[in-house]
Amino acid sequence: MKNKNENIITSHEDLQREIAEHKRVEALKAAKAEDEKNKSNAIIEAIGDGIIIQDTDFKIIYQNQVQNDLHGDHVGEYCYKAYESRDSICEGCPIELTFRDGKIHKAERSVITDTGTFYFELTGSPLRDSTGKIIAGVKVVRDITEIRRNEKALQESEKRYRSLFETMLQGVVYQDAEGKIISANPASEKILGLTIDQMQGRTSADPRWKAIHEDGRDFPGETHPSMVALRTGKEVNNVVMGVFNPREEKYCWINIHAVPQFRSGENKPYQVYTIFDDVTERKRAEEELREGERFLESVFASIQDGIGIIDKDMNILRVNPTAERWYPYAVPLVGKKCYEAYHRRRERCEVCPAWKTLKTGESAYKVVTKHGQGGKEVGWLEIYSFPMIDTATGEMKGAIEYVRDITERKRVEKEKDRLLKAIDNTTDGITIADEKDRYIYVNAAYAKIFGYLQEEFIGETWRKITPPELIAPTEKELTRTLHNKDFGTFRGEVPGLRKDGTIIPTEVQGTTLWDGDGNYLGHICVVRDIAERKQMEETLRLFSEAVENAPDSVQIVDLNGHIIYSNKATEEIYGFSPEEFRGKHVNELNADPEFAGKIILPAIKESGRWVGELTVKHKDGSTFPIWLNASMVKNSKNEPIAMMGIIHDITERKRAEEDIKKYAKELEESNRMKELFIDIMHHDLINPLTAASGFIELLKEDEIQSRKRIYLETIEKNLVKMLELMDSATKLSKLESSKSIELMAMDLEKVINEVIGNLSHLAADAGMKIENKINMSMPARANKIIEEVFTNIISNAIKYASSGKRIVLECEERKGCWNIRVTDFGEGIKDRDKTVIFGRFRRMAKKGVKGSGLGLAIAGKIMKLHNGRIWVEDNPEGGAVFIVEIPKLESLYQHH
Repeated sequence: MKNKNENIITSHEDLQREIAEHKRVEALKAAKAEDEKNKSNAIIEAIGDGIIIQDTDFKIIYQNQVQNDLHGDHVGEYCYKAYESRDSICEGCPIELTFRDGKIHKAERSVITDTGTFYFELTGSPLRDSTGKIIAGVKVVRDITEIRRNEKALQESEKRYRSLFETMLQGVVYQDAEGKIISANPASEKILGLTIDQMQGRTSADPRWKAIHEDGRDFPGETHPSMVALRTGKEVNNVVMGVFNPREEKYCWINIHAVPQFRSGENKPYQVYTIFDDVTERKRAEEELREGERFLESVFASIQDGIGIIDKDMNILRVNPTAERWYPYAVPLVGKKCYEAYHRRRERCEVCPAWKTLKTGESAYKVVTKHGQGGKEVGWLEIYSFPMIDTATGEMKGAIEYVRDITERKRVEKEKDRLLKAIDNTTDGITIADEKDRYIYVNAAYAKIFGYLQEEFIGETWRKITPPELIAPTEKELTRTLHNKDFGTFRGEVPGLRKDGTIIPTEVQGTTLWDGDGNYLGHICVVRDIAERKQMEETLRLFSEAVENAPDSVQIVDLNGHIIYSNKATEEIYGFSPEEFRGKHVNELNADPEFAGKIILPAIKESGRWVGELTVKHKDGSTFPIWLNASMVKNSKNEPIAMMGIIHDITERKRAEEDIKKYAKELEESNRMKELFIDIMHHDLINPLTAASGFIELLKEDEIQSRKRIYLETIEKNLVKMLELMDSATKLSKLESSKSIELMAMDLEKVINEVIGNLSHLAADAGMKIENKINMSMPARANKIIEEVFTNIISNAIKYASSGKRIVLECEERKGCWNIRVTDFGEGIKDRDKTVIFGRFRRMAKKGVKGSGLGLAIAGKIMKLHNGRIWVEDNPEGGAVFIVEIPKLESLYQHH
């Protein structure tokens, strides 16, 4: 009995222990379940999307806080009544479809409010029990309003830029990595004379382009800018090329800019685009932003963006399948440091948003590069980091990283920026206007054309750059063309009003943008400043008119000597019409048929010019002399392209030359006779006159009667006058026949002092005073004959200006010369006489004053032989100022 009781007691104790152990295990399970629940709640609240759980009767049994904030708490209600005010399940309900086939389904709903239309993406997924039976449905509600708005804006933008690409004045061609053309705009079709179907598949090396350099040499295909850009990976700019346009059957010249294109992380171009000719805008293509939203079967897995949960030490606790797909080379991710798994780094990233969240407890955002295997950059990620809070304790357990791959968006943005940059760097002005014709985009070239800053145009209309008197007619024309859906374009030359008020000629092409309903959205306008072109056209016209109507003959020949142009004067000289001239060789027009080919043409090609006289043939067979001035014509690259000759008929000149030779011979004989006469006069007349003068002096001494003495003095004065005249005439004759005289170093101050000393008694007799204010040495190279100049000027002042009572001499030092000023205070010299007094036999008329009229002529000739000059000016105080200018001798210069 005792043993039995002991066994019962033992069994009871064992049972008690089992019950206690069972309770302990149940308590642990409950605690673990509560912990898992808290974690799940934290994850759900951090996701940022609305979460709804519905039972199989579509009754709402759970909503997270995000859903409550967005649409209110409707737990216990039927979803179709709560959100759609319906009595039955909505058509296309993703939860209903999930209940049917057990798969994930999506739907989209729009809600119209007072503030606009909002769009939501609904994702339904099944919730199963342990046996796999569907017991509820999970609905993820994501606000995609901003995405839809961006998509709509992107579509409108793409439509605008597609129209811009189609209306560009410059040609745009895209080629793949092998150089094959893959697309081209209408401008390129027009410029190249080929349709896009004809161009596609061609490379720049295709011989059918018949590409040539400016000088006519072949342009090898491998050196085409696009092929060079593909080969080197560098831009090639401003290459001029001629290509054959089969539509117009002629060459056209294009200026090419080739730009290689790279994919992110690659260093070899995958394509190249070229811009050429007069297009200012190239095709702008922006691919629609693609964000694939994939959701997992559960609430956590429904998010198609990468989700990762890390602890405070940045260890990965959990990731969704999307994150694992992004980093397959690092799987398994759980247990690793986030920077090791995602970025292949050994230390924390400097820009990590999760680190900021762990430090501050606040959400963070950052765009970072996405790394692939080996740490290679493969794209871009947009990271949102949220604190993971334990709802039971309020303690932060770690951080949740919500990651989106924005590589495609970045690529589109980069493509957009690239296209805008290309448009902004074109030489033609480009604008985009809204439905009220207000500018919403203006490139730099457009602003420069009209003298404004780009920002000064935004919000303005075309009226800002239109002359006031043209606004009304322009509005009428735009109504007929640009604003007319049946027309939709405008093209023409329009006067433009610059900011400074000047009017410039412009070439305008506008294209309208319409929406799908035919509503006017705005327009794209391409403007080109054609002032320089207009000016060049006018200059060319004037030049052509000037050449055609030039009094001298103008002829242009090719490098082989065949005539390609002759003006009207050429026809008058030769008798041939321009049509008869064209194609003739210049040898055919010369009396010597080989002279041009052997002498003139080779000389022009060698030295660039030939000038000379030759004999040519008239159409009637007669010959006549011409003077030819021929030169080489070169292009902008300094390359010879033709030869031009200016021809002057010198028949009359030749006759005149013969007459001149005859006259020169007669003049030479006349001068010889003049010199003979002067020699006879000097030798045969001076001696008798001198003897007569001596006898008169003797008779005066013996004559007592005053009347007879007066007669004798009169005879004596006339004899002296004749001697002076003969002496002056002899001097002037010798000076005029002299081309140079011997010069030596001398001080002009001493020369002047000596002259003053010689003439002081004459001044005193006339009641005049000579004031010499020259007190400095004046070294110069001169001849002793220079004394004649100062003697003549001072003696003239004594004769003609005695009423002034004084004569003043001054010196002024100038650069390289001396200016000696002789000032009198007499009656002065009239302006009409200031030049003629230096001629022969010219003198001032004054009663009682005798003279030959040769003195100043001799002085002028002497100064010319000294490389100096002499002239007369007015004395402000009355009288005249004679100025003698003579070169200095610097080496002898010194002050007293």
